[in-house]
This record gives sequence, structure tokens and C-alpha cells, in this order.
Amino acid sequence: MKALITSIRAIGPDLKLFALASCERPLFPSYEPGAHIDVLTPAGVTRQYSLCGDPCDRRTQSILVKRQAASRGGSDSMHSLSSGQTLEIGQPRNAFALRDDPGKHLLFSAGVGITPIVSMAHALTASGRDFSWHHFAHASDFAQLHDALSLDKFDAALTVGTDQSRDQIARTIECALSANIACRSVYACGPAGFMAAVAKYSEQTLPDAIVRTEGFAPAPADPASRSFPVHLARSNKTLDVGQQETLLDALRRNGVVIASGCEQGVCGSCVIEVLEGTVLHNDEVLSDEERDGQRLMCPCVSRAQGRLTLNL
Repeated sequence: MKALITSIRAIGPDLKLFALASCERPLFPSYEPGAHIDVLTPAGVTRQYSLCGDPCDRRTQSILVKRQAASRGGSDSMHSLSSGQTLEIGQPRNAFALRDDPGKHLLFSAGVGITPIVSMAHALTASGRDFSWHHFAHASDFAQLHDALSLDKFDAALTVGTDQSRDQIARTIECALSANIACRSVYACGPAGFMAAVAKYSEQTLPDAIVRTEGFAPAPADPASRSFPVHLARSNKTLDVGQQETLLDALRRNGVVIASGCEQGVCGSCVIEVLEGTVLHNDEVLSDEERDGQRLMCPCVSRAQGRLTLNL
């Protein structure tokens, strides 16, 4: 669908908050907290951005865009836009949903990982559910971000750690978990190391809790990646995936077109069904149960140990 950029607010040198309105209808489709949308950037690449507004406000969708130094031009092109221009966006999708848990929820975010957590805080507040939120950020950015995202309404639940060392962040996470031993719902969004710390201390402190995480970069690929054969069951084709190419690239090279988005193992657009074989998962989308089940994979980043058979 087409969306109009109604405002852009700069937050420090590398962050911009975009407010969007639908060009096609008065209200956007409803979405659950934690959802994201696909955005076709002016550079021609599709990127995923978490919705960071109030899910109850369907007149506006808000996304926070960080300029990435090592990007393929998507974030740079977004930062070149102005109010009044339009973007093609997709329907909201959610791989990071709130649990239907009447108990207390613990929210952890770091840096731009604040974006999906904001919508969760809105939803928890609106439903009257108890939550605590710990956010970690650079002091230089957070004051502007606090104002831009209207975080003052969460001040009673929100604790902010600014310019903390890795050890300080780890201690804060551990203390927050230890103070909430009855909690069964934990959420974290941020860099991979940060989310790993939340998962580690949750396992130690709250072994019965469900921990949900969302990242903005894929797990690092194994530098010793090996080639592997793939059989396409429906089309009765067999192809080889080389050491230096992804399964998604190999499919394209052989004329097999499937949906894709970020191509970094984050958005879930390209998930396909596995019929046989062992997948080496490198994505940030599938749940532990889905990975263990060995029936789904993200061909943009994940590989195989030996031969795979796909439902393609």
C-alpha cells in the first residue's frame, strides 16, 4: 500500500522518526504490538522496520530508521526523504508478539531495539497489565528519543541505563530478573550480545519463563560453509548450493523465484518448508521449536548439513 510521510524528526545524527499516513484509506490495518512492516526504500531494496507507535492509533504508523554505515543503501536513501513524499509499505507482520499472560511482563531493549518494545508498552498500559521495562542507550540520543516517542507516560515502569559498560548492563539485567522471580514473560530487542545476555540470565534466574527476542542482524555465518545439494520435490529438480552463495541465490540462479525481503535472516519473508534433511539455522526469525522441528528454514542465511529436500 502507499503511505504518505507526514513528518520526519531527526534524533541525533543517525536516527530519524517517520510518521506515516495511509494514502488509500482513513485508517491503517490493525496490528499487534511487536509488529513490523516492509518498506520499499528509495534505493530499491526492501527493509523491515518495527512499528513504534500506539497500536490503538490506526491513523498513523511510526517507524524509527537508523542510518547504517555498512548498509546496501536502504537506510541512506530513507534518510534522504522529506515530508510529503510517499513510500510503498506492506501489511503489518509479527514475529515478536506479546504473550497472553495476565502476570507481569519484563521488557528489555537497547539502542534502536526500543522500537517494538514501545508498542508493547502501549498495549500493556492500555490493558492494565503490570510490566517493568529496562532500556539501555547513549545519553546523547536518549533525551531526544524520550520526547519524540512520548515515553513520559511509561516513566513509572521504565528504567534507563545510559552509557553503561557491558558488565554494568549484565548486572542490571541480572538484578531485574532476580527481583521478578514470579515473571513468566520476558522480551528483549537489541544487538545480538545484549539479547544473548538476557536469555542467559533468564535461564539461570527464571528457568520457567518464556523469553522472546528480536534482532536487527542475522547470526554470523560459519566461515567454513560447505556446498550442499538440494532436491526440489514438487518440480523434481536437484541443484547445488556453492560455498560462497546462499540457498536463496542458488534457487534464483536455477529459475526458482520465492518471496524475499531483508535477505539477512531477520524478516521471515523467505521462510520455506523442508521435507528432509538437517538445517543449519542462522536466522533470527524461527522459534526454538521451529528450528528443532527441522521443517522450516530461511534460505537467505541458513544452510544444510548434507542433502536437503524442499517443498518447492
